[in-house]
Order: sequence, then structure tokens, then C-alpha cells
Amino acid sequence: MLQRTSGSPSEPPPTRPRGTTRRAMLVGAAATVGLGIGWLLWPRNWPLPRLGRDDEVMLNAWVRVAPSGEVTVALPQAEMGQGALSGLAQILAGEMGADWRRVAVEPSPFHPAYAQVGLASRGTAGLPPVLRDIARAAGTTAIQRFNLHLTGGSSSIPNYHEVMREAGATARALLVGSAARAWGVSPEAIDTRDGHVVYKANRMSFAEAVKGVDPADAARARLRETPDPLVGRPLPRLDLPPKVDGSARFGADVRVPGMVFAAIRHGPAGNGRLVEARAPAGVMLVRGPNWVAATGATTHEARRALDAVEARFATDGRAAGPFIDTLLDSALAGDGGKEVAGHGDVAALLGAKPVVADYGVPFLAHACMEPMVATARLEGGRVELWGPTQSRTLAVLGVARALEVDLVELGPLGLQGSGEVSVSSTCTVFAESEVVGLIHQGFNKADIIRGIHAAVAGRTRALVGRVGITPEVTMTGGVAKNQGVVKELADRLGAPMNIPAEPQTVGALGAALIARSK
Repeated sequence: MLQRTSGSPSEPPPTRPRGTTRRAMLVGAAATVGLGIGWLLWPRNWPLPRLGRDDEVMLNAWVRVAPSGEVTVALPQAEMGQGALSGLAQILAGEMGADWRRVAVEPSPFHPAYAQVGLASRGTAGLPPVLRDIARAAGTTAIQRFNLHLTGGSSSIPNYHEVMREAGATARALLVGSAARAWGVSPEAIDTRDGHVVYKANRMSFAEAVKGVDPADAARARLRETPDPLVGRPLPRLDLPPKVDGSARFGADVRVPGMVFAAIRHGPAGNGRLVEARAPAGVMLVRGPNWVAATGATTHEARRALDAVEARFATDGRAAGPFIDTLLDSALAGDGGKEVAGHGDVAALLGAKPVVADYGVPFLAHACMEPMVATARLEGGRVELWGPTQSRTLAVLGVARALEVDLVELGPLGLQGSGEVSVSSTCTVFAESEVVGLIHQGFNKADIIRGIHAAVAGRTRALVGRVGITPEVTMTGGVAKNQGVVKELADRLGAPMNIPAEPQTVGALGAALIARSK
């Protein structure tokens, strides 16, 4: 469904062994780790976007309350029939004390607050205790910096369980604090139940309590010590009614003005690749690494156009056939095969005479209700995308790569930037995630590219400052062809830049001259 990052100068230099020495390796590794941890721990704030209507009160990133008392939970996970939305909302609502009949869910924004930080705990569980906490903290921060959103591997409930409980407990503390001030009693004596704040015979609805919430009360949030009133109960799932009555909207349901439709033909699974494709005159043909597509004014026209396309694909290996069953039988009999996972000792549990039974089922891939169809709108250098995805992070990265700027355009585009965008990272791995986040926030390409140029120039200026700057500066290498970087660096050095006609070949020519002289 649509879902609402030493020696004296006179002495000859000491002879160094060829290659990388152990000391150099250790120093390099330490520097790399230092840079990585420094980047991870560098303070950064992610302002939360405003969710819902103006008359609704956001208690935290996850939950808000409407004047009617309805509780809306924002969740990042994809609902694919596994019940993740209802399960996560049930955990939060139970800790909060909400009335399940008045709970709704919506997709959360693509924001680091909702990233899958639980992956850090699962990924570090097997480490020694002395390293586990450090690795978990670093992993959590990295996941937030990358803004990693992911649904898969049965991870939704275990990875977000504590997050949901903490969000619900925080919401409860805010509501309890409001009622405590209104009644003049201690918050410790108050609880929440069925969408109300309760103290003895006094009851205050969430709709009323939310009017007097004080963010300072969040510091008093504590998880429930008594059993959660909702978890474990067979409650109606929140995603079922719209799926049954047809009101659920999917990526294929979205229509935008001037929309063009496309039909796609995929190559063989695995390493299938497109070898050639031909289309008759009048057919708009789009080629991919392992697919072809044709466009039209309607879905029907796009499919007819695709039928007229002649495409040839190639792949390595054998086509699927009965040999697969034979190989599986041999592997199960102990002849070949590879153990993927194992736990315990089968022989010890079953004894000398194990019970053997054969079960055979056809290959069953995931088949979700939502068709694998997406709608995209490109306008003013910004992309809006509706579609089925188990990772919004990967989807955004894919769109960003598809719309990447040609290398020769970087310099001129950067010169057009306003200078209002700051890119804090000079590491390409982290910078990519940061840039994707900026794109998603709606910054235009020129401003983002100038921010990248400024980051590179700033780092270069810091390094150059250690050796000193002469009145005349010459820049070589391929980056010297980027006008934007050259300008940003000249501004920071306060000196004009000499750029050779072909700066990218200067280093190679110099190396050749040195080699010739020897």
C-alpha cells in the first residue's frame, strides 16, 4: 500500500622498502578508524517534519493525537501482508494506554528518526561484551546517518519493539503530566487506559489531556512494569479494511497530469543481460542492463508498443529444469550441497533411528497483493515517487543514480549554486547518503553540487595550510577541470589558480620525465 546516510637536510633520505610497511598499515588503519569514528560522533541534528493537521499534537516522532482523541502512529515499515503495521502500532498503543478502536497508522517520512537502528543490535549480538556496546553505538549512528529504511528478514517487530515501547511510554508520560497538573496530584499515582488518563474515579480523555502537555514531562517516561494491556490480544488488523473494500491506494493507482505509461520486459533471472533490441519507427524504446521498455499514452498502447519490440537476452548457466530436483535430492542424502544454517545435534535428539519423511512443494516466490508498478513525477529537478518497495533508502538511491548529472556538467552547475547547502562529509561513501538526503529534502542540484565543491575545497585548504601557501598556486589532476572546485579553492586560498591546458595528464607526464632521467 502507499505508505503515508628524521634526519638533517644534508643527509640523504632514508631508504624505504617497496610496498606498504606494517607501520604504515597500522598508521593508515588508525587514521581511517579515527576519521570514521569522528564522522560518526560528530554532532548533528535532524529537525522533525511537521506531521498531520495543524490542530493535531505531535507527542514525539511516532505518535500524535487529534482533537477527536484519535491516535495516529507513523511507521516506516512496508506492509506486505505480514501484519507489521498493526503489530508495531499495537506495541506502542499498549504502552501508551490508547483505545485500539481509535488508533490509525500512516507511513512515516523518509527521515533518520525512523531508520532501522535495531539492525545494529542484531548485527553486534555475537561480539564480546567489551566491544558490543561500542559497535552497537557506532552502528546505530551510521544507520541514522545513512537514513537506512528496510523491511525484510522478519526484522520489523524485533528491531522496532523497544523503540515502539519507548515512544509509547514517552507519550504516556506527557499525557499523565498534563492531567497531574490539572488535578494537582503526583504523576506517579496516575495511569492511562482505553484512551483516557485515569486517577481513582477521575478520567480525562487523551483529547483533553493533550491540550496541556509539557515536553519536559518526557524525562519522566518509564516503561510499564505491569503486563501490556494490548500486546498478546487478538485485535483487528488495521490494514485489512482498506484492502477488502478497495480503498487502499497502490503505486499503480496514482495519476498525474501529462502522465506517460511504460511496459517492461525483463531478461532471464540471475545474470541475464540485454544483448540487442530493435523497435519499429514510432516506438519509444528504453533499454536497461537486463530489460527493455516501451512507452505510450495508456497502458494498453505501451503494451502494444512493447509487443513490437524485438529483444535478445543472454545469460550464463543452465535453464531451470528437472536437474534441480535431482541435485536437491542428492544434497539431502548427504552427497554434495552446502549447509546454510544449523542448530543443535539431530542425531542426539532423534536417536539411532531418525524419522525420515519427504516433502515436496513447488518454488514459491513472494507474491504480494500490490503489483510491482510505480509512478514517478519529475518536476523542477525533484522526484516524487509512489510504489512498492521494501527499502525507501535503496529506492531513493536508485532514483538518484538514474537522474545523475553528467560529469562535465558538475562545474557549470556548481557555479550556479546559492552556497546555502552544506555537505559535511568528504568521504564518498558517507557523502553519497548525505547528498541523497538533500535531494529528498528538495534542494536543487546546483546548490547540492556547490555544497560538495565547497566541502572538497575546505578539506584541501586545511591540508595545504599545513605546508604553507605561496603566492602562486597550480592545480593539476582531473578535478582541475571542474570550474566549481577551482573557484571554491581559489576563494579559500586567496590566490589565483594556474590550471594547465590538460591538467589530468600533468602527473603522468611528470612521472614519465622522471623515469626517463633515470
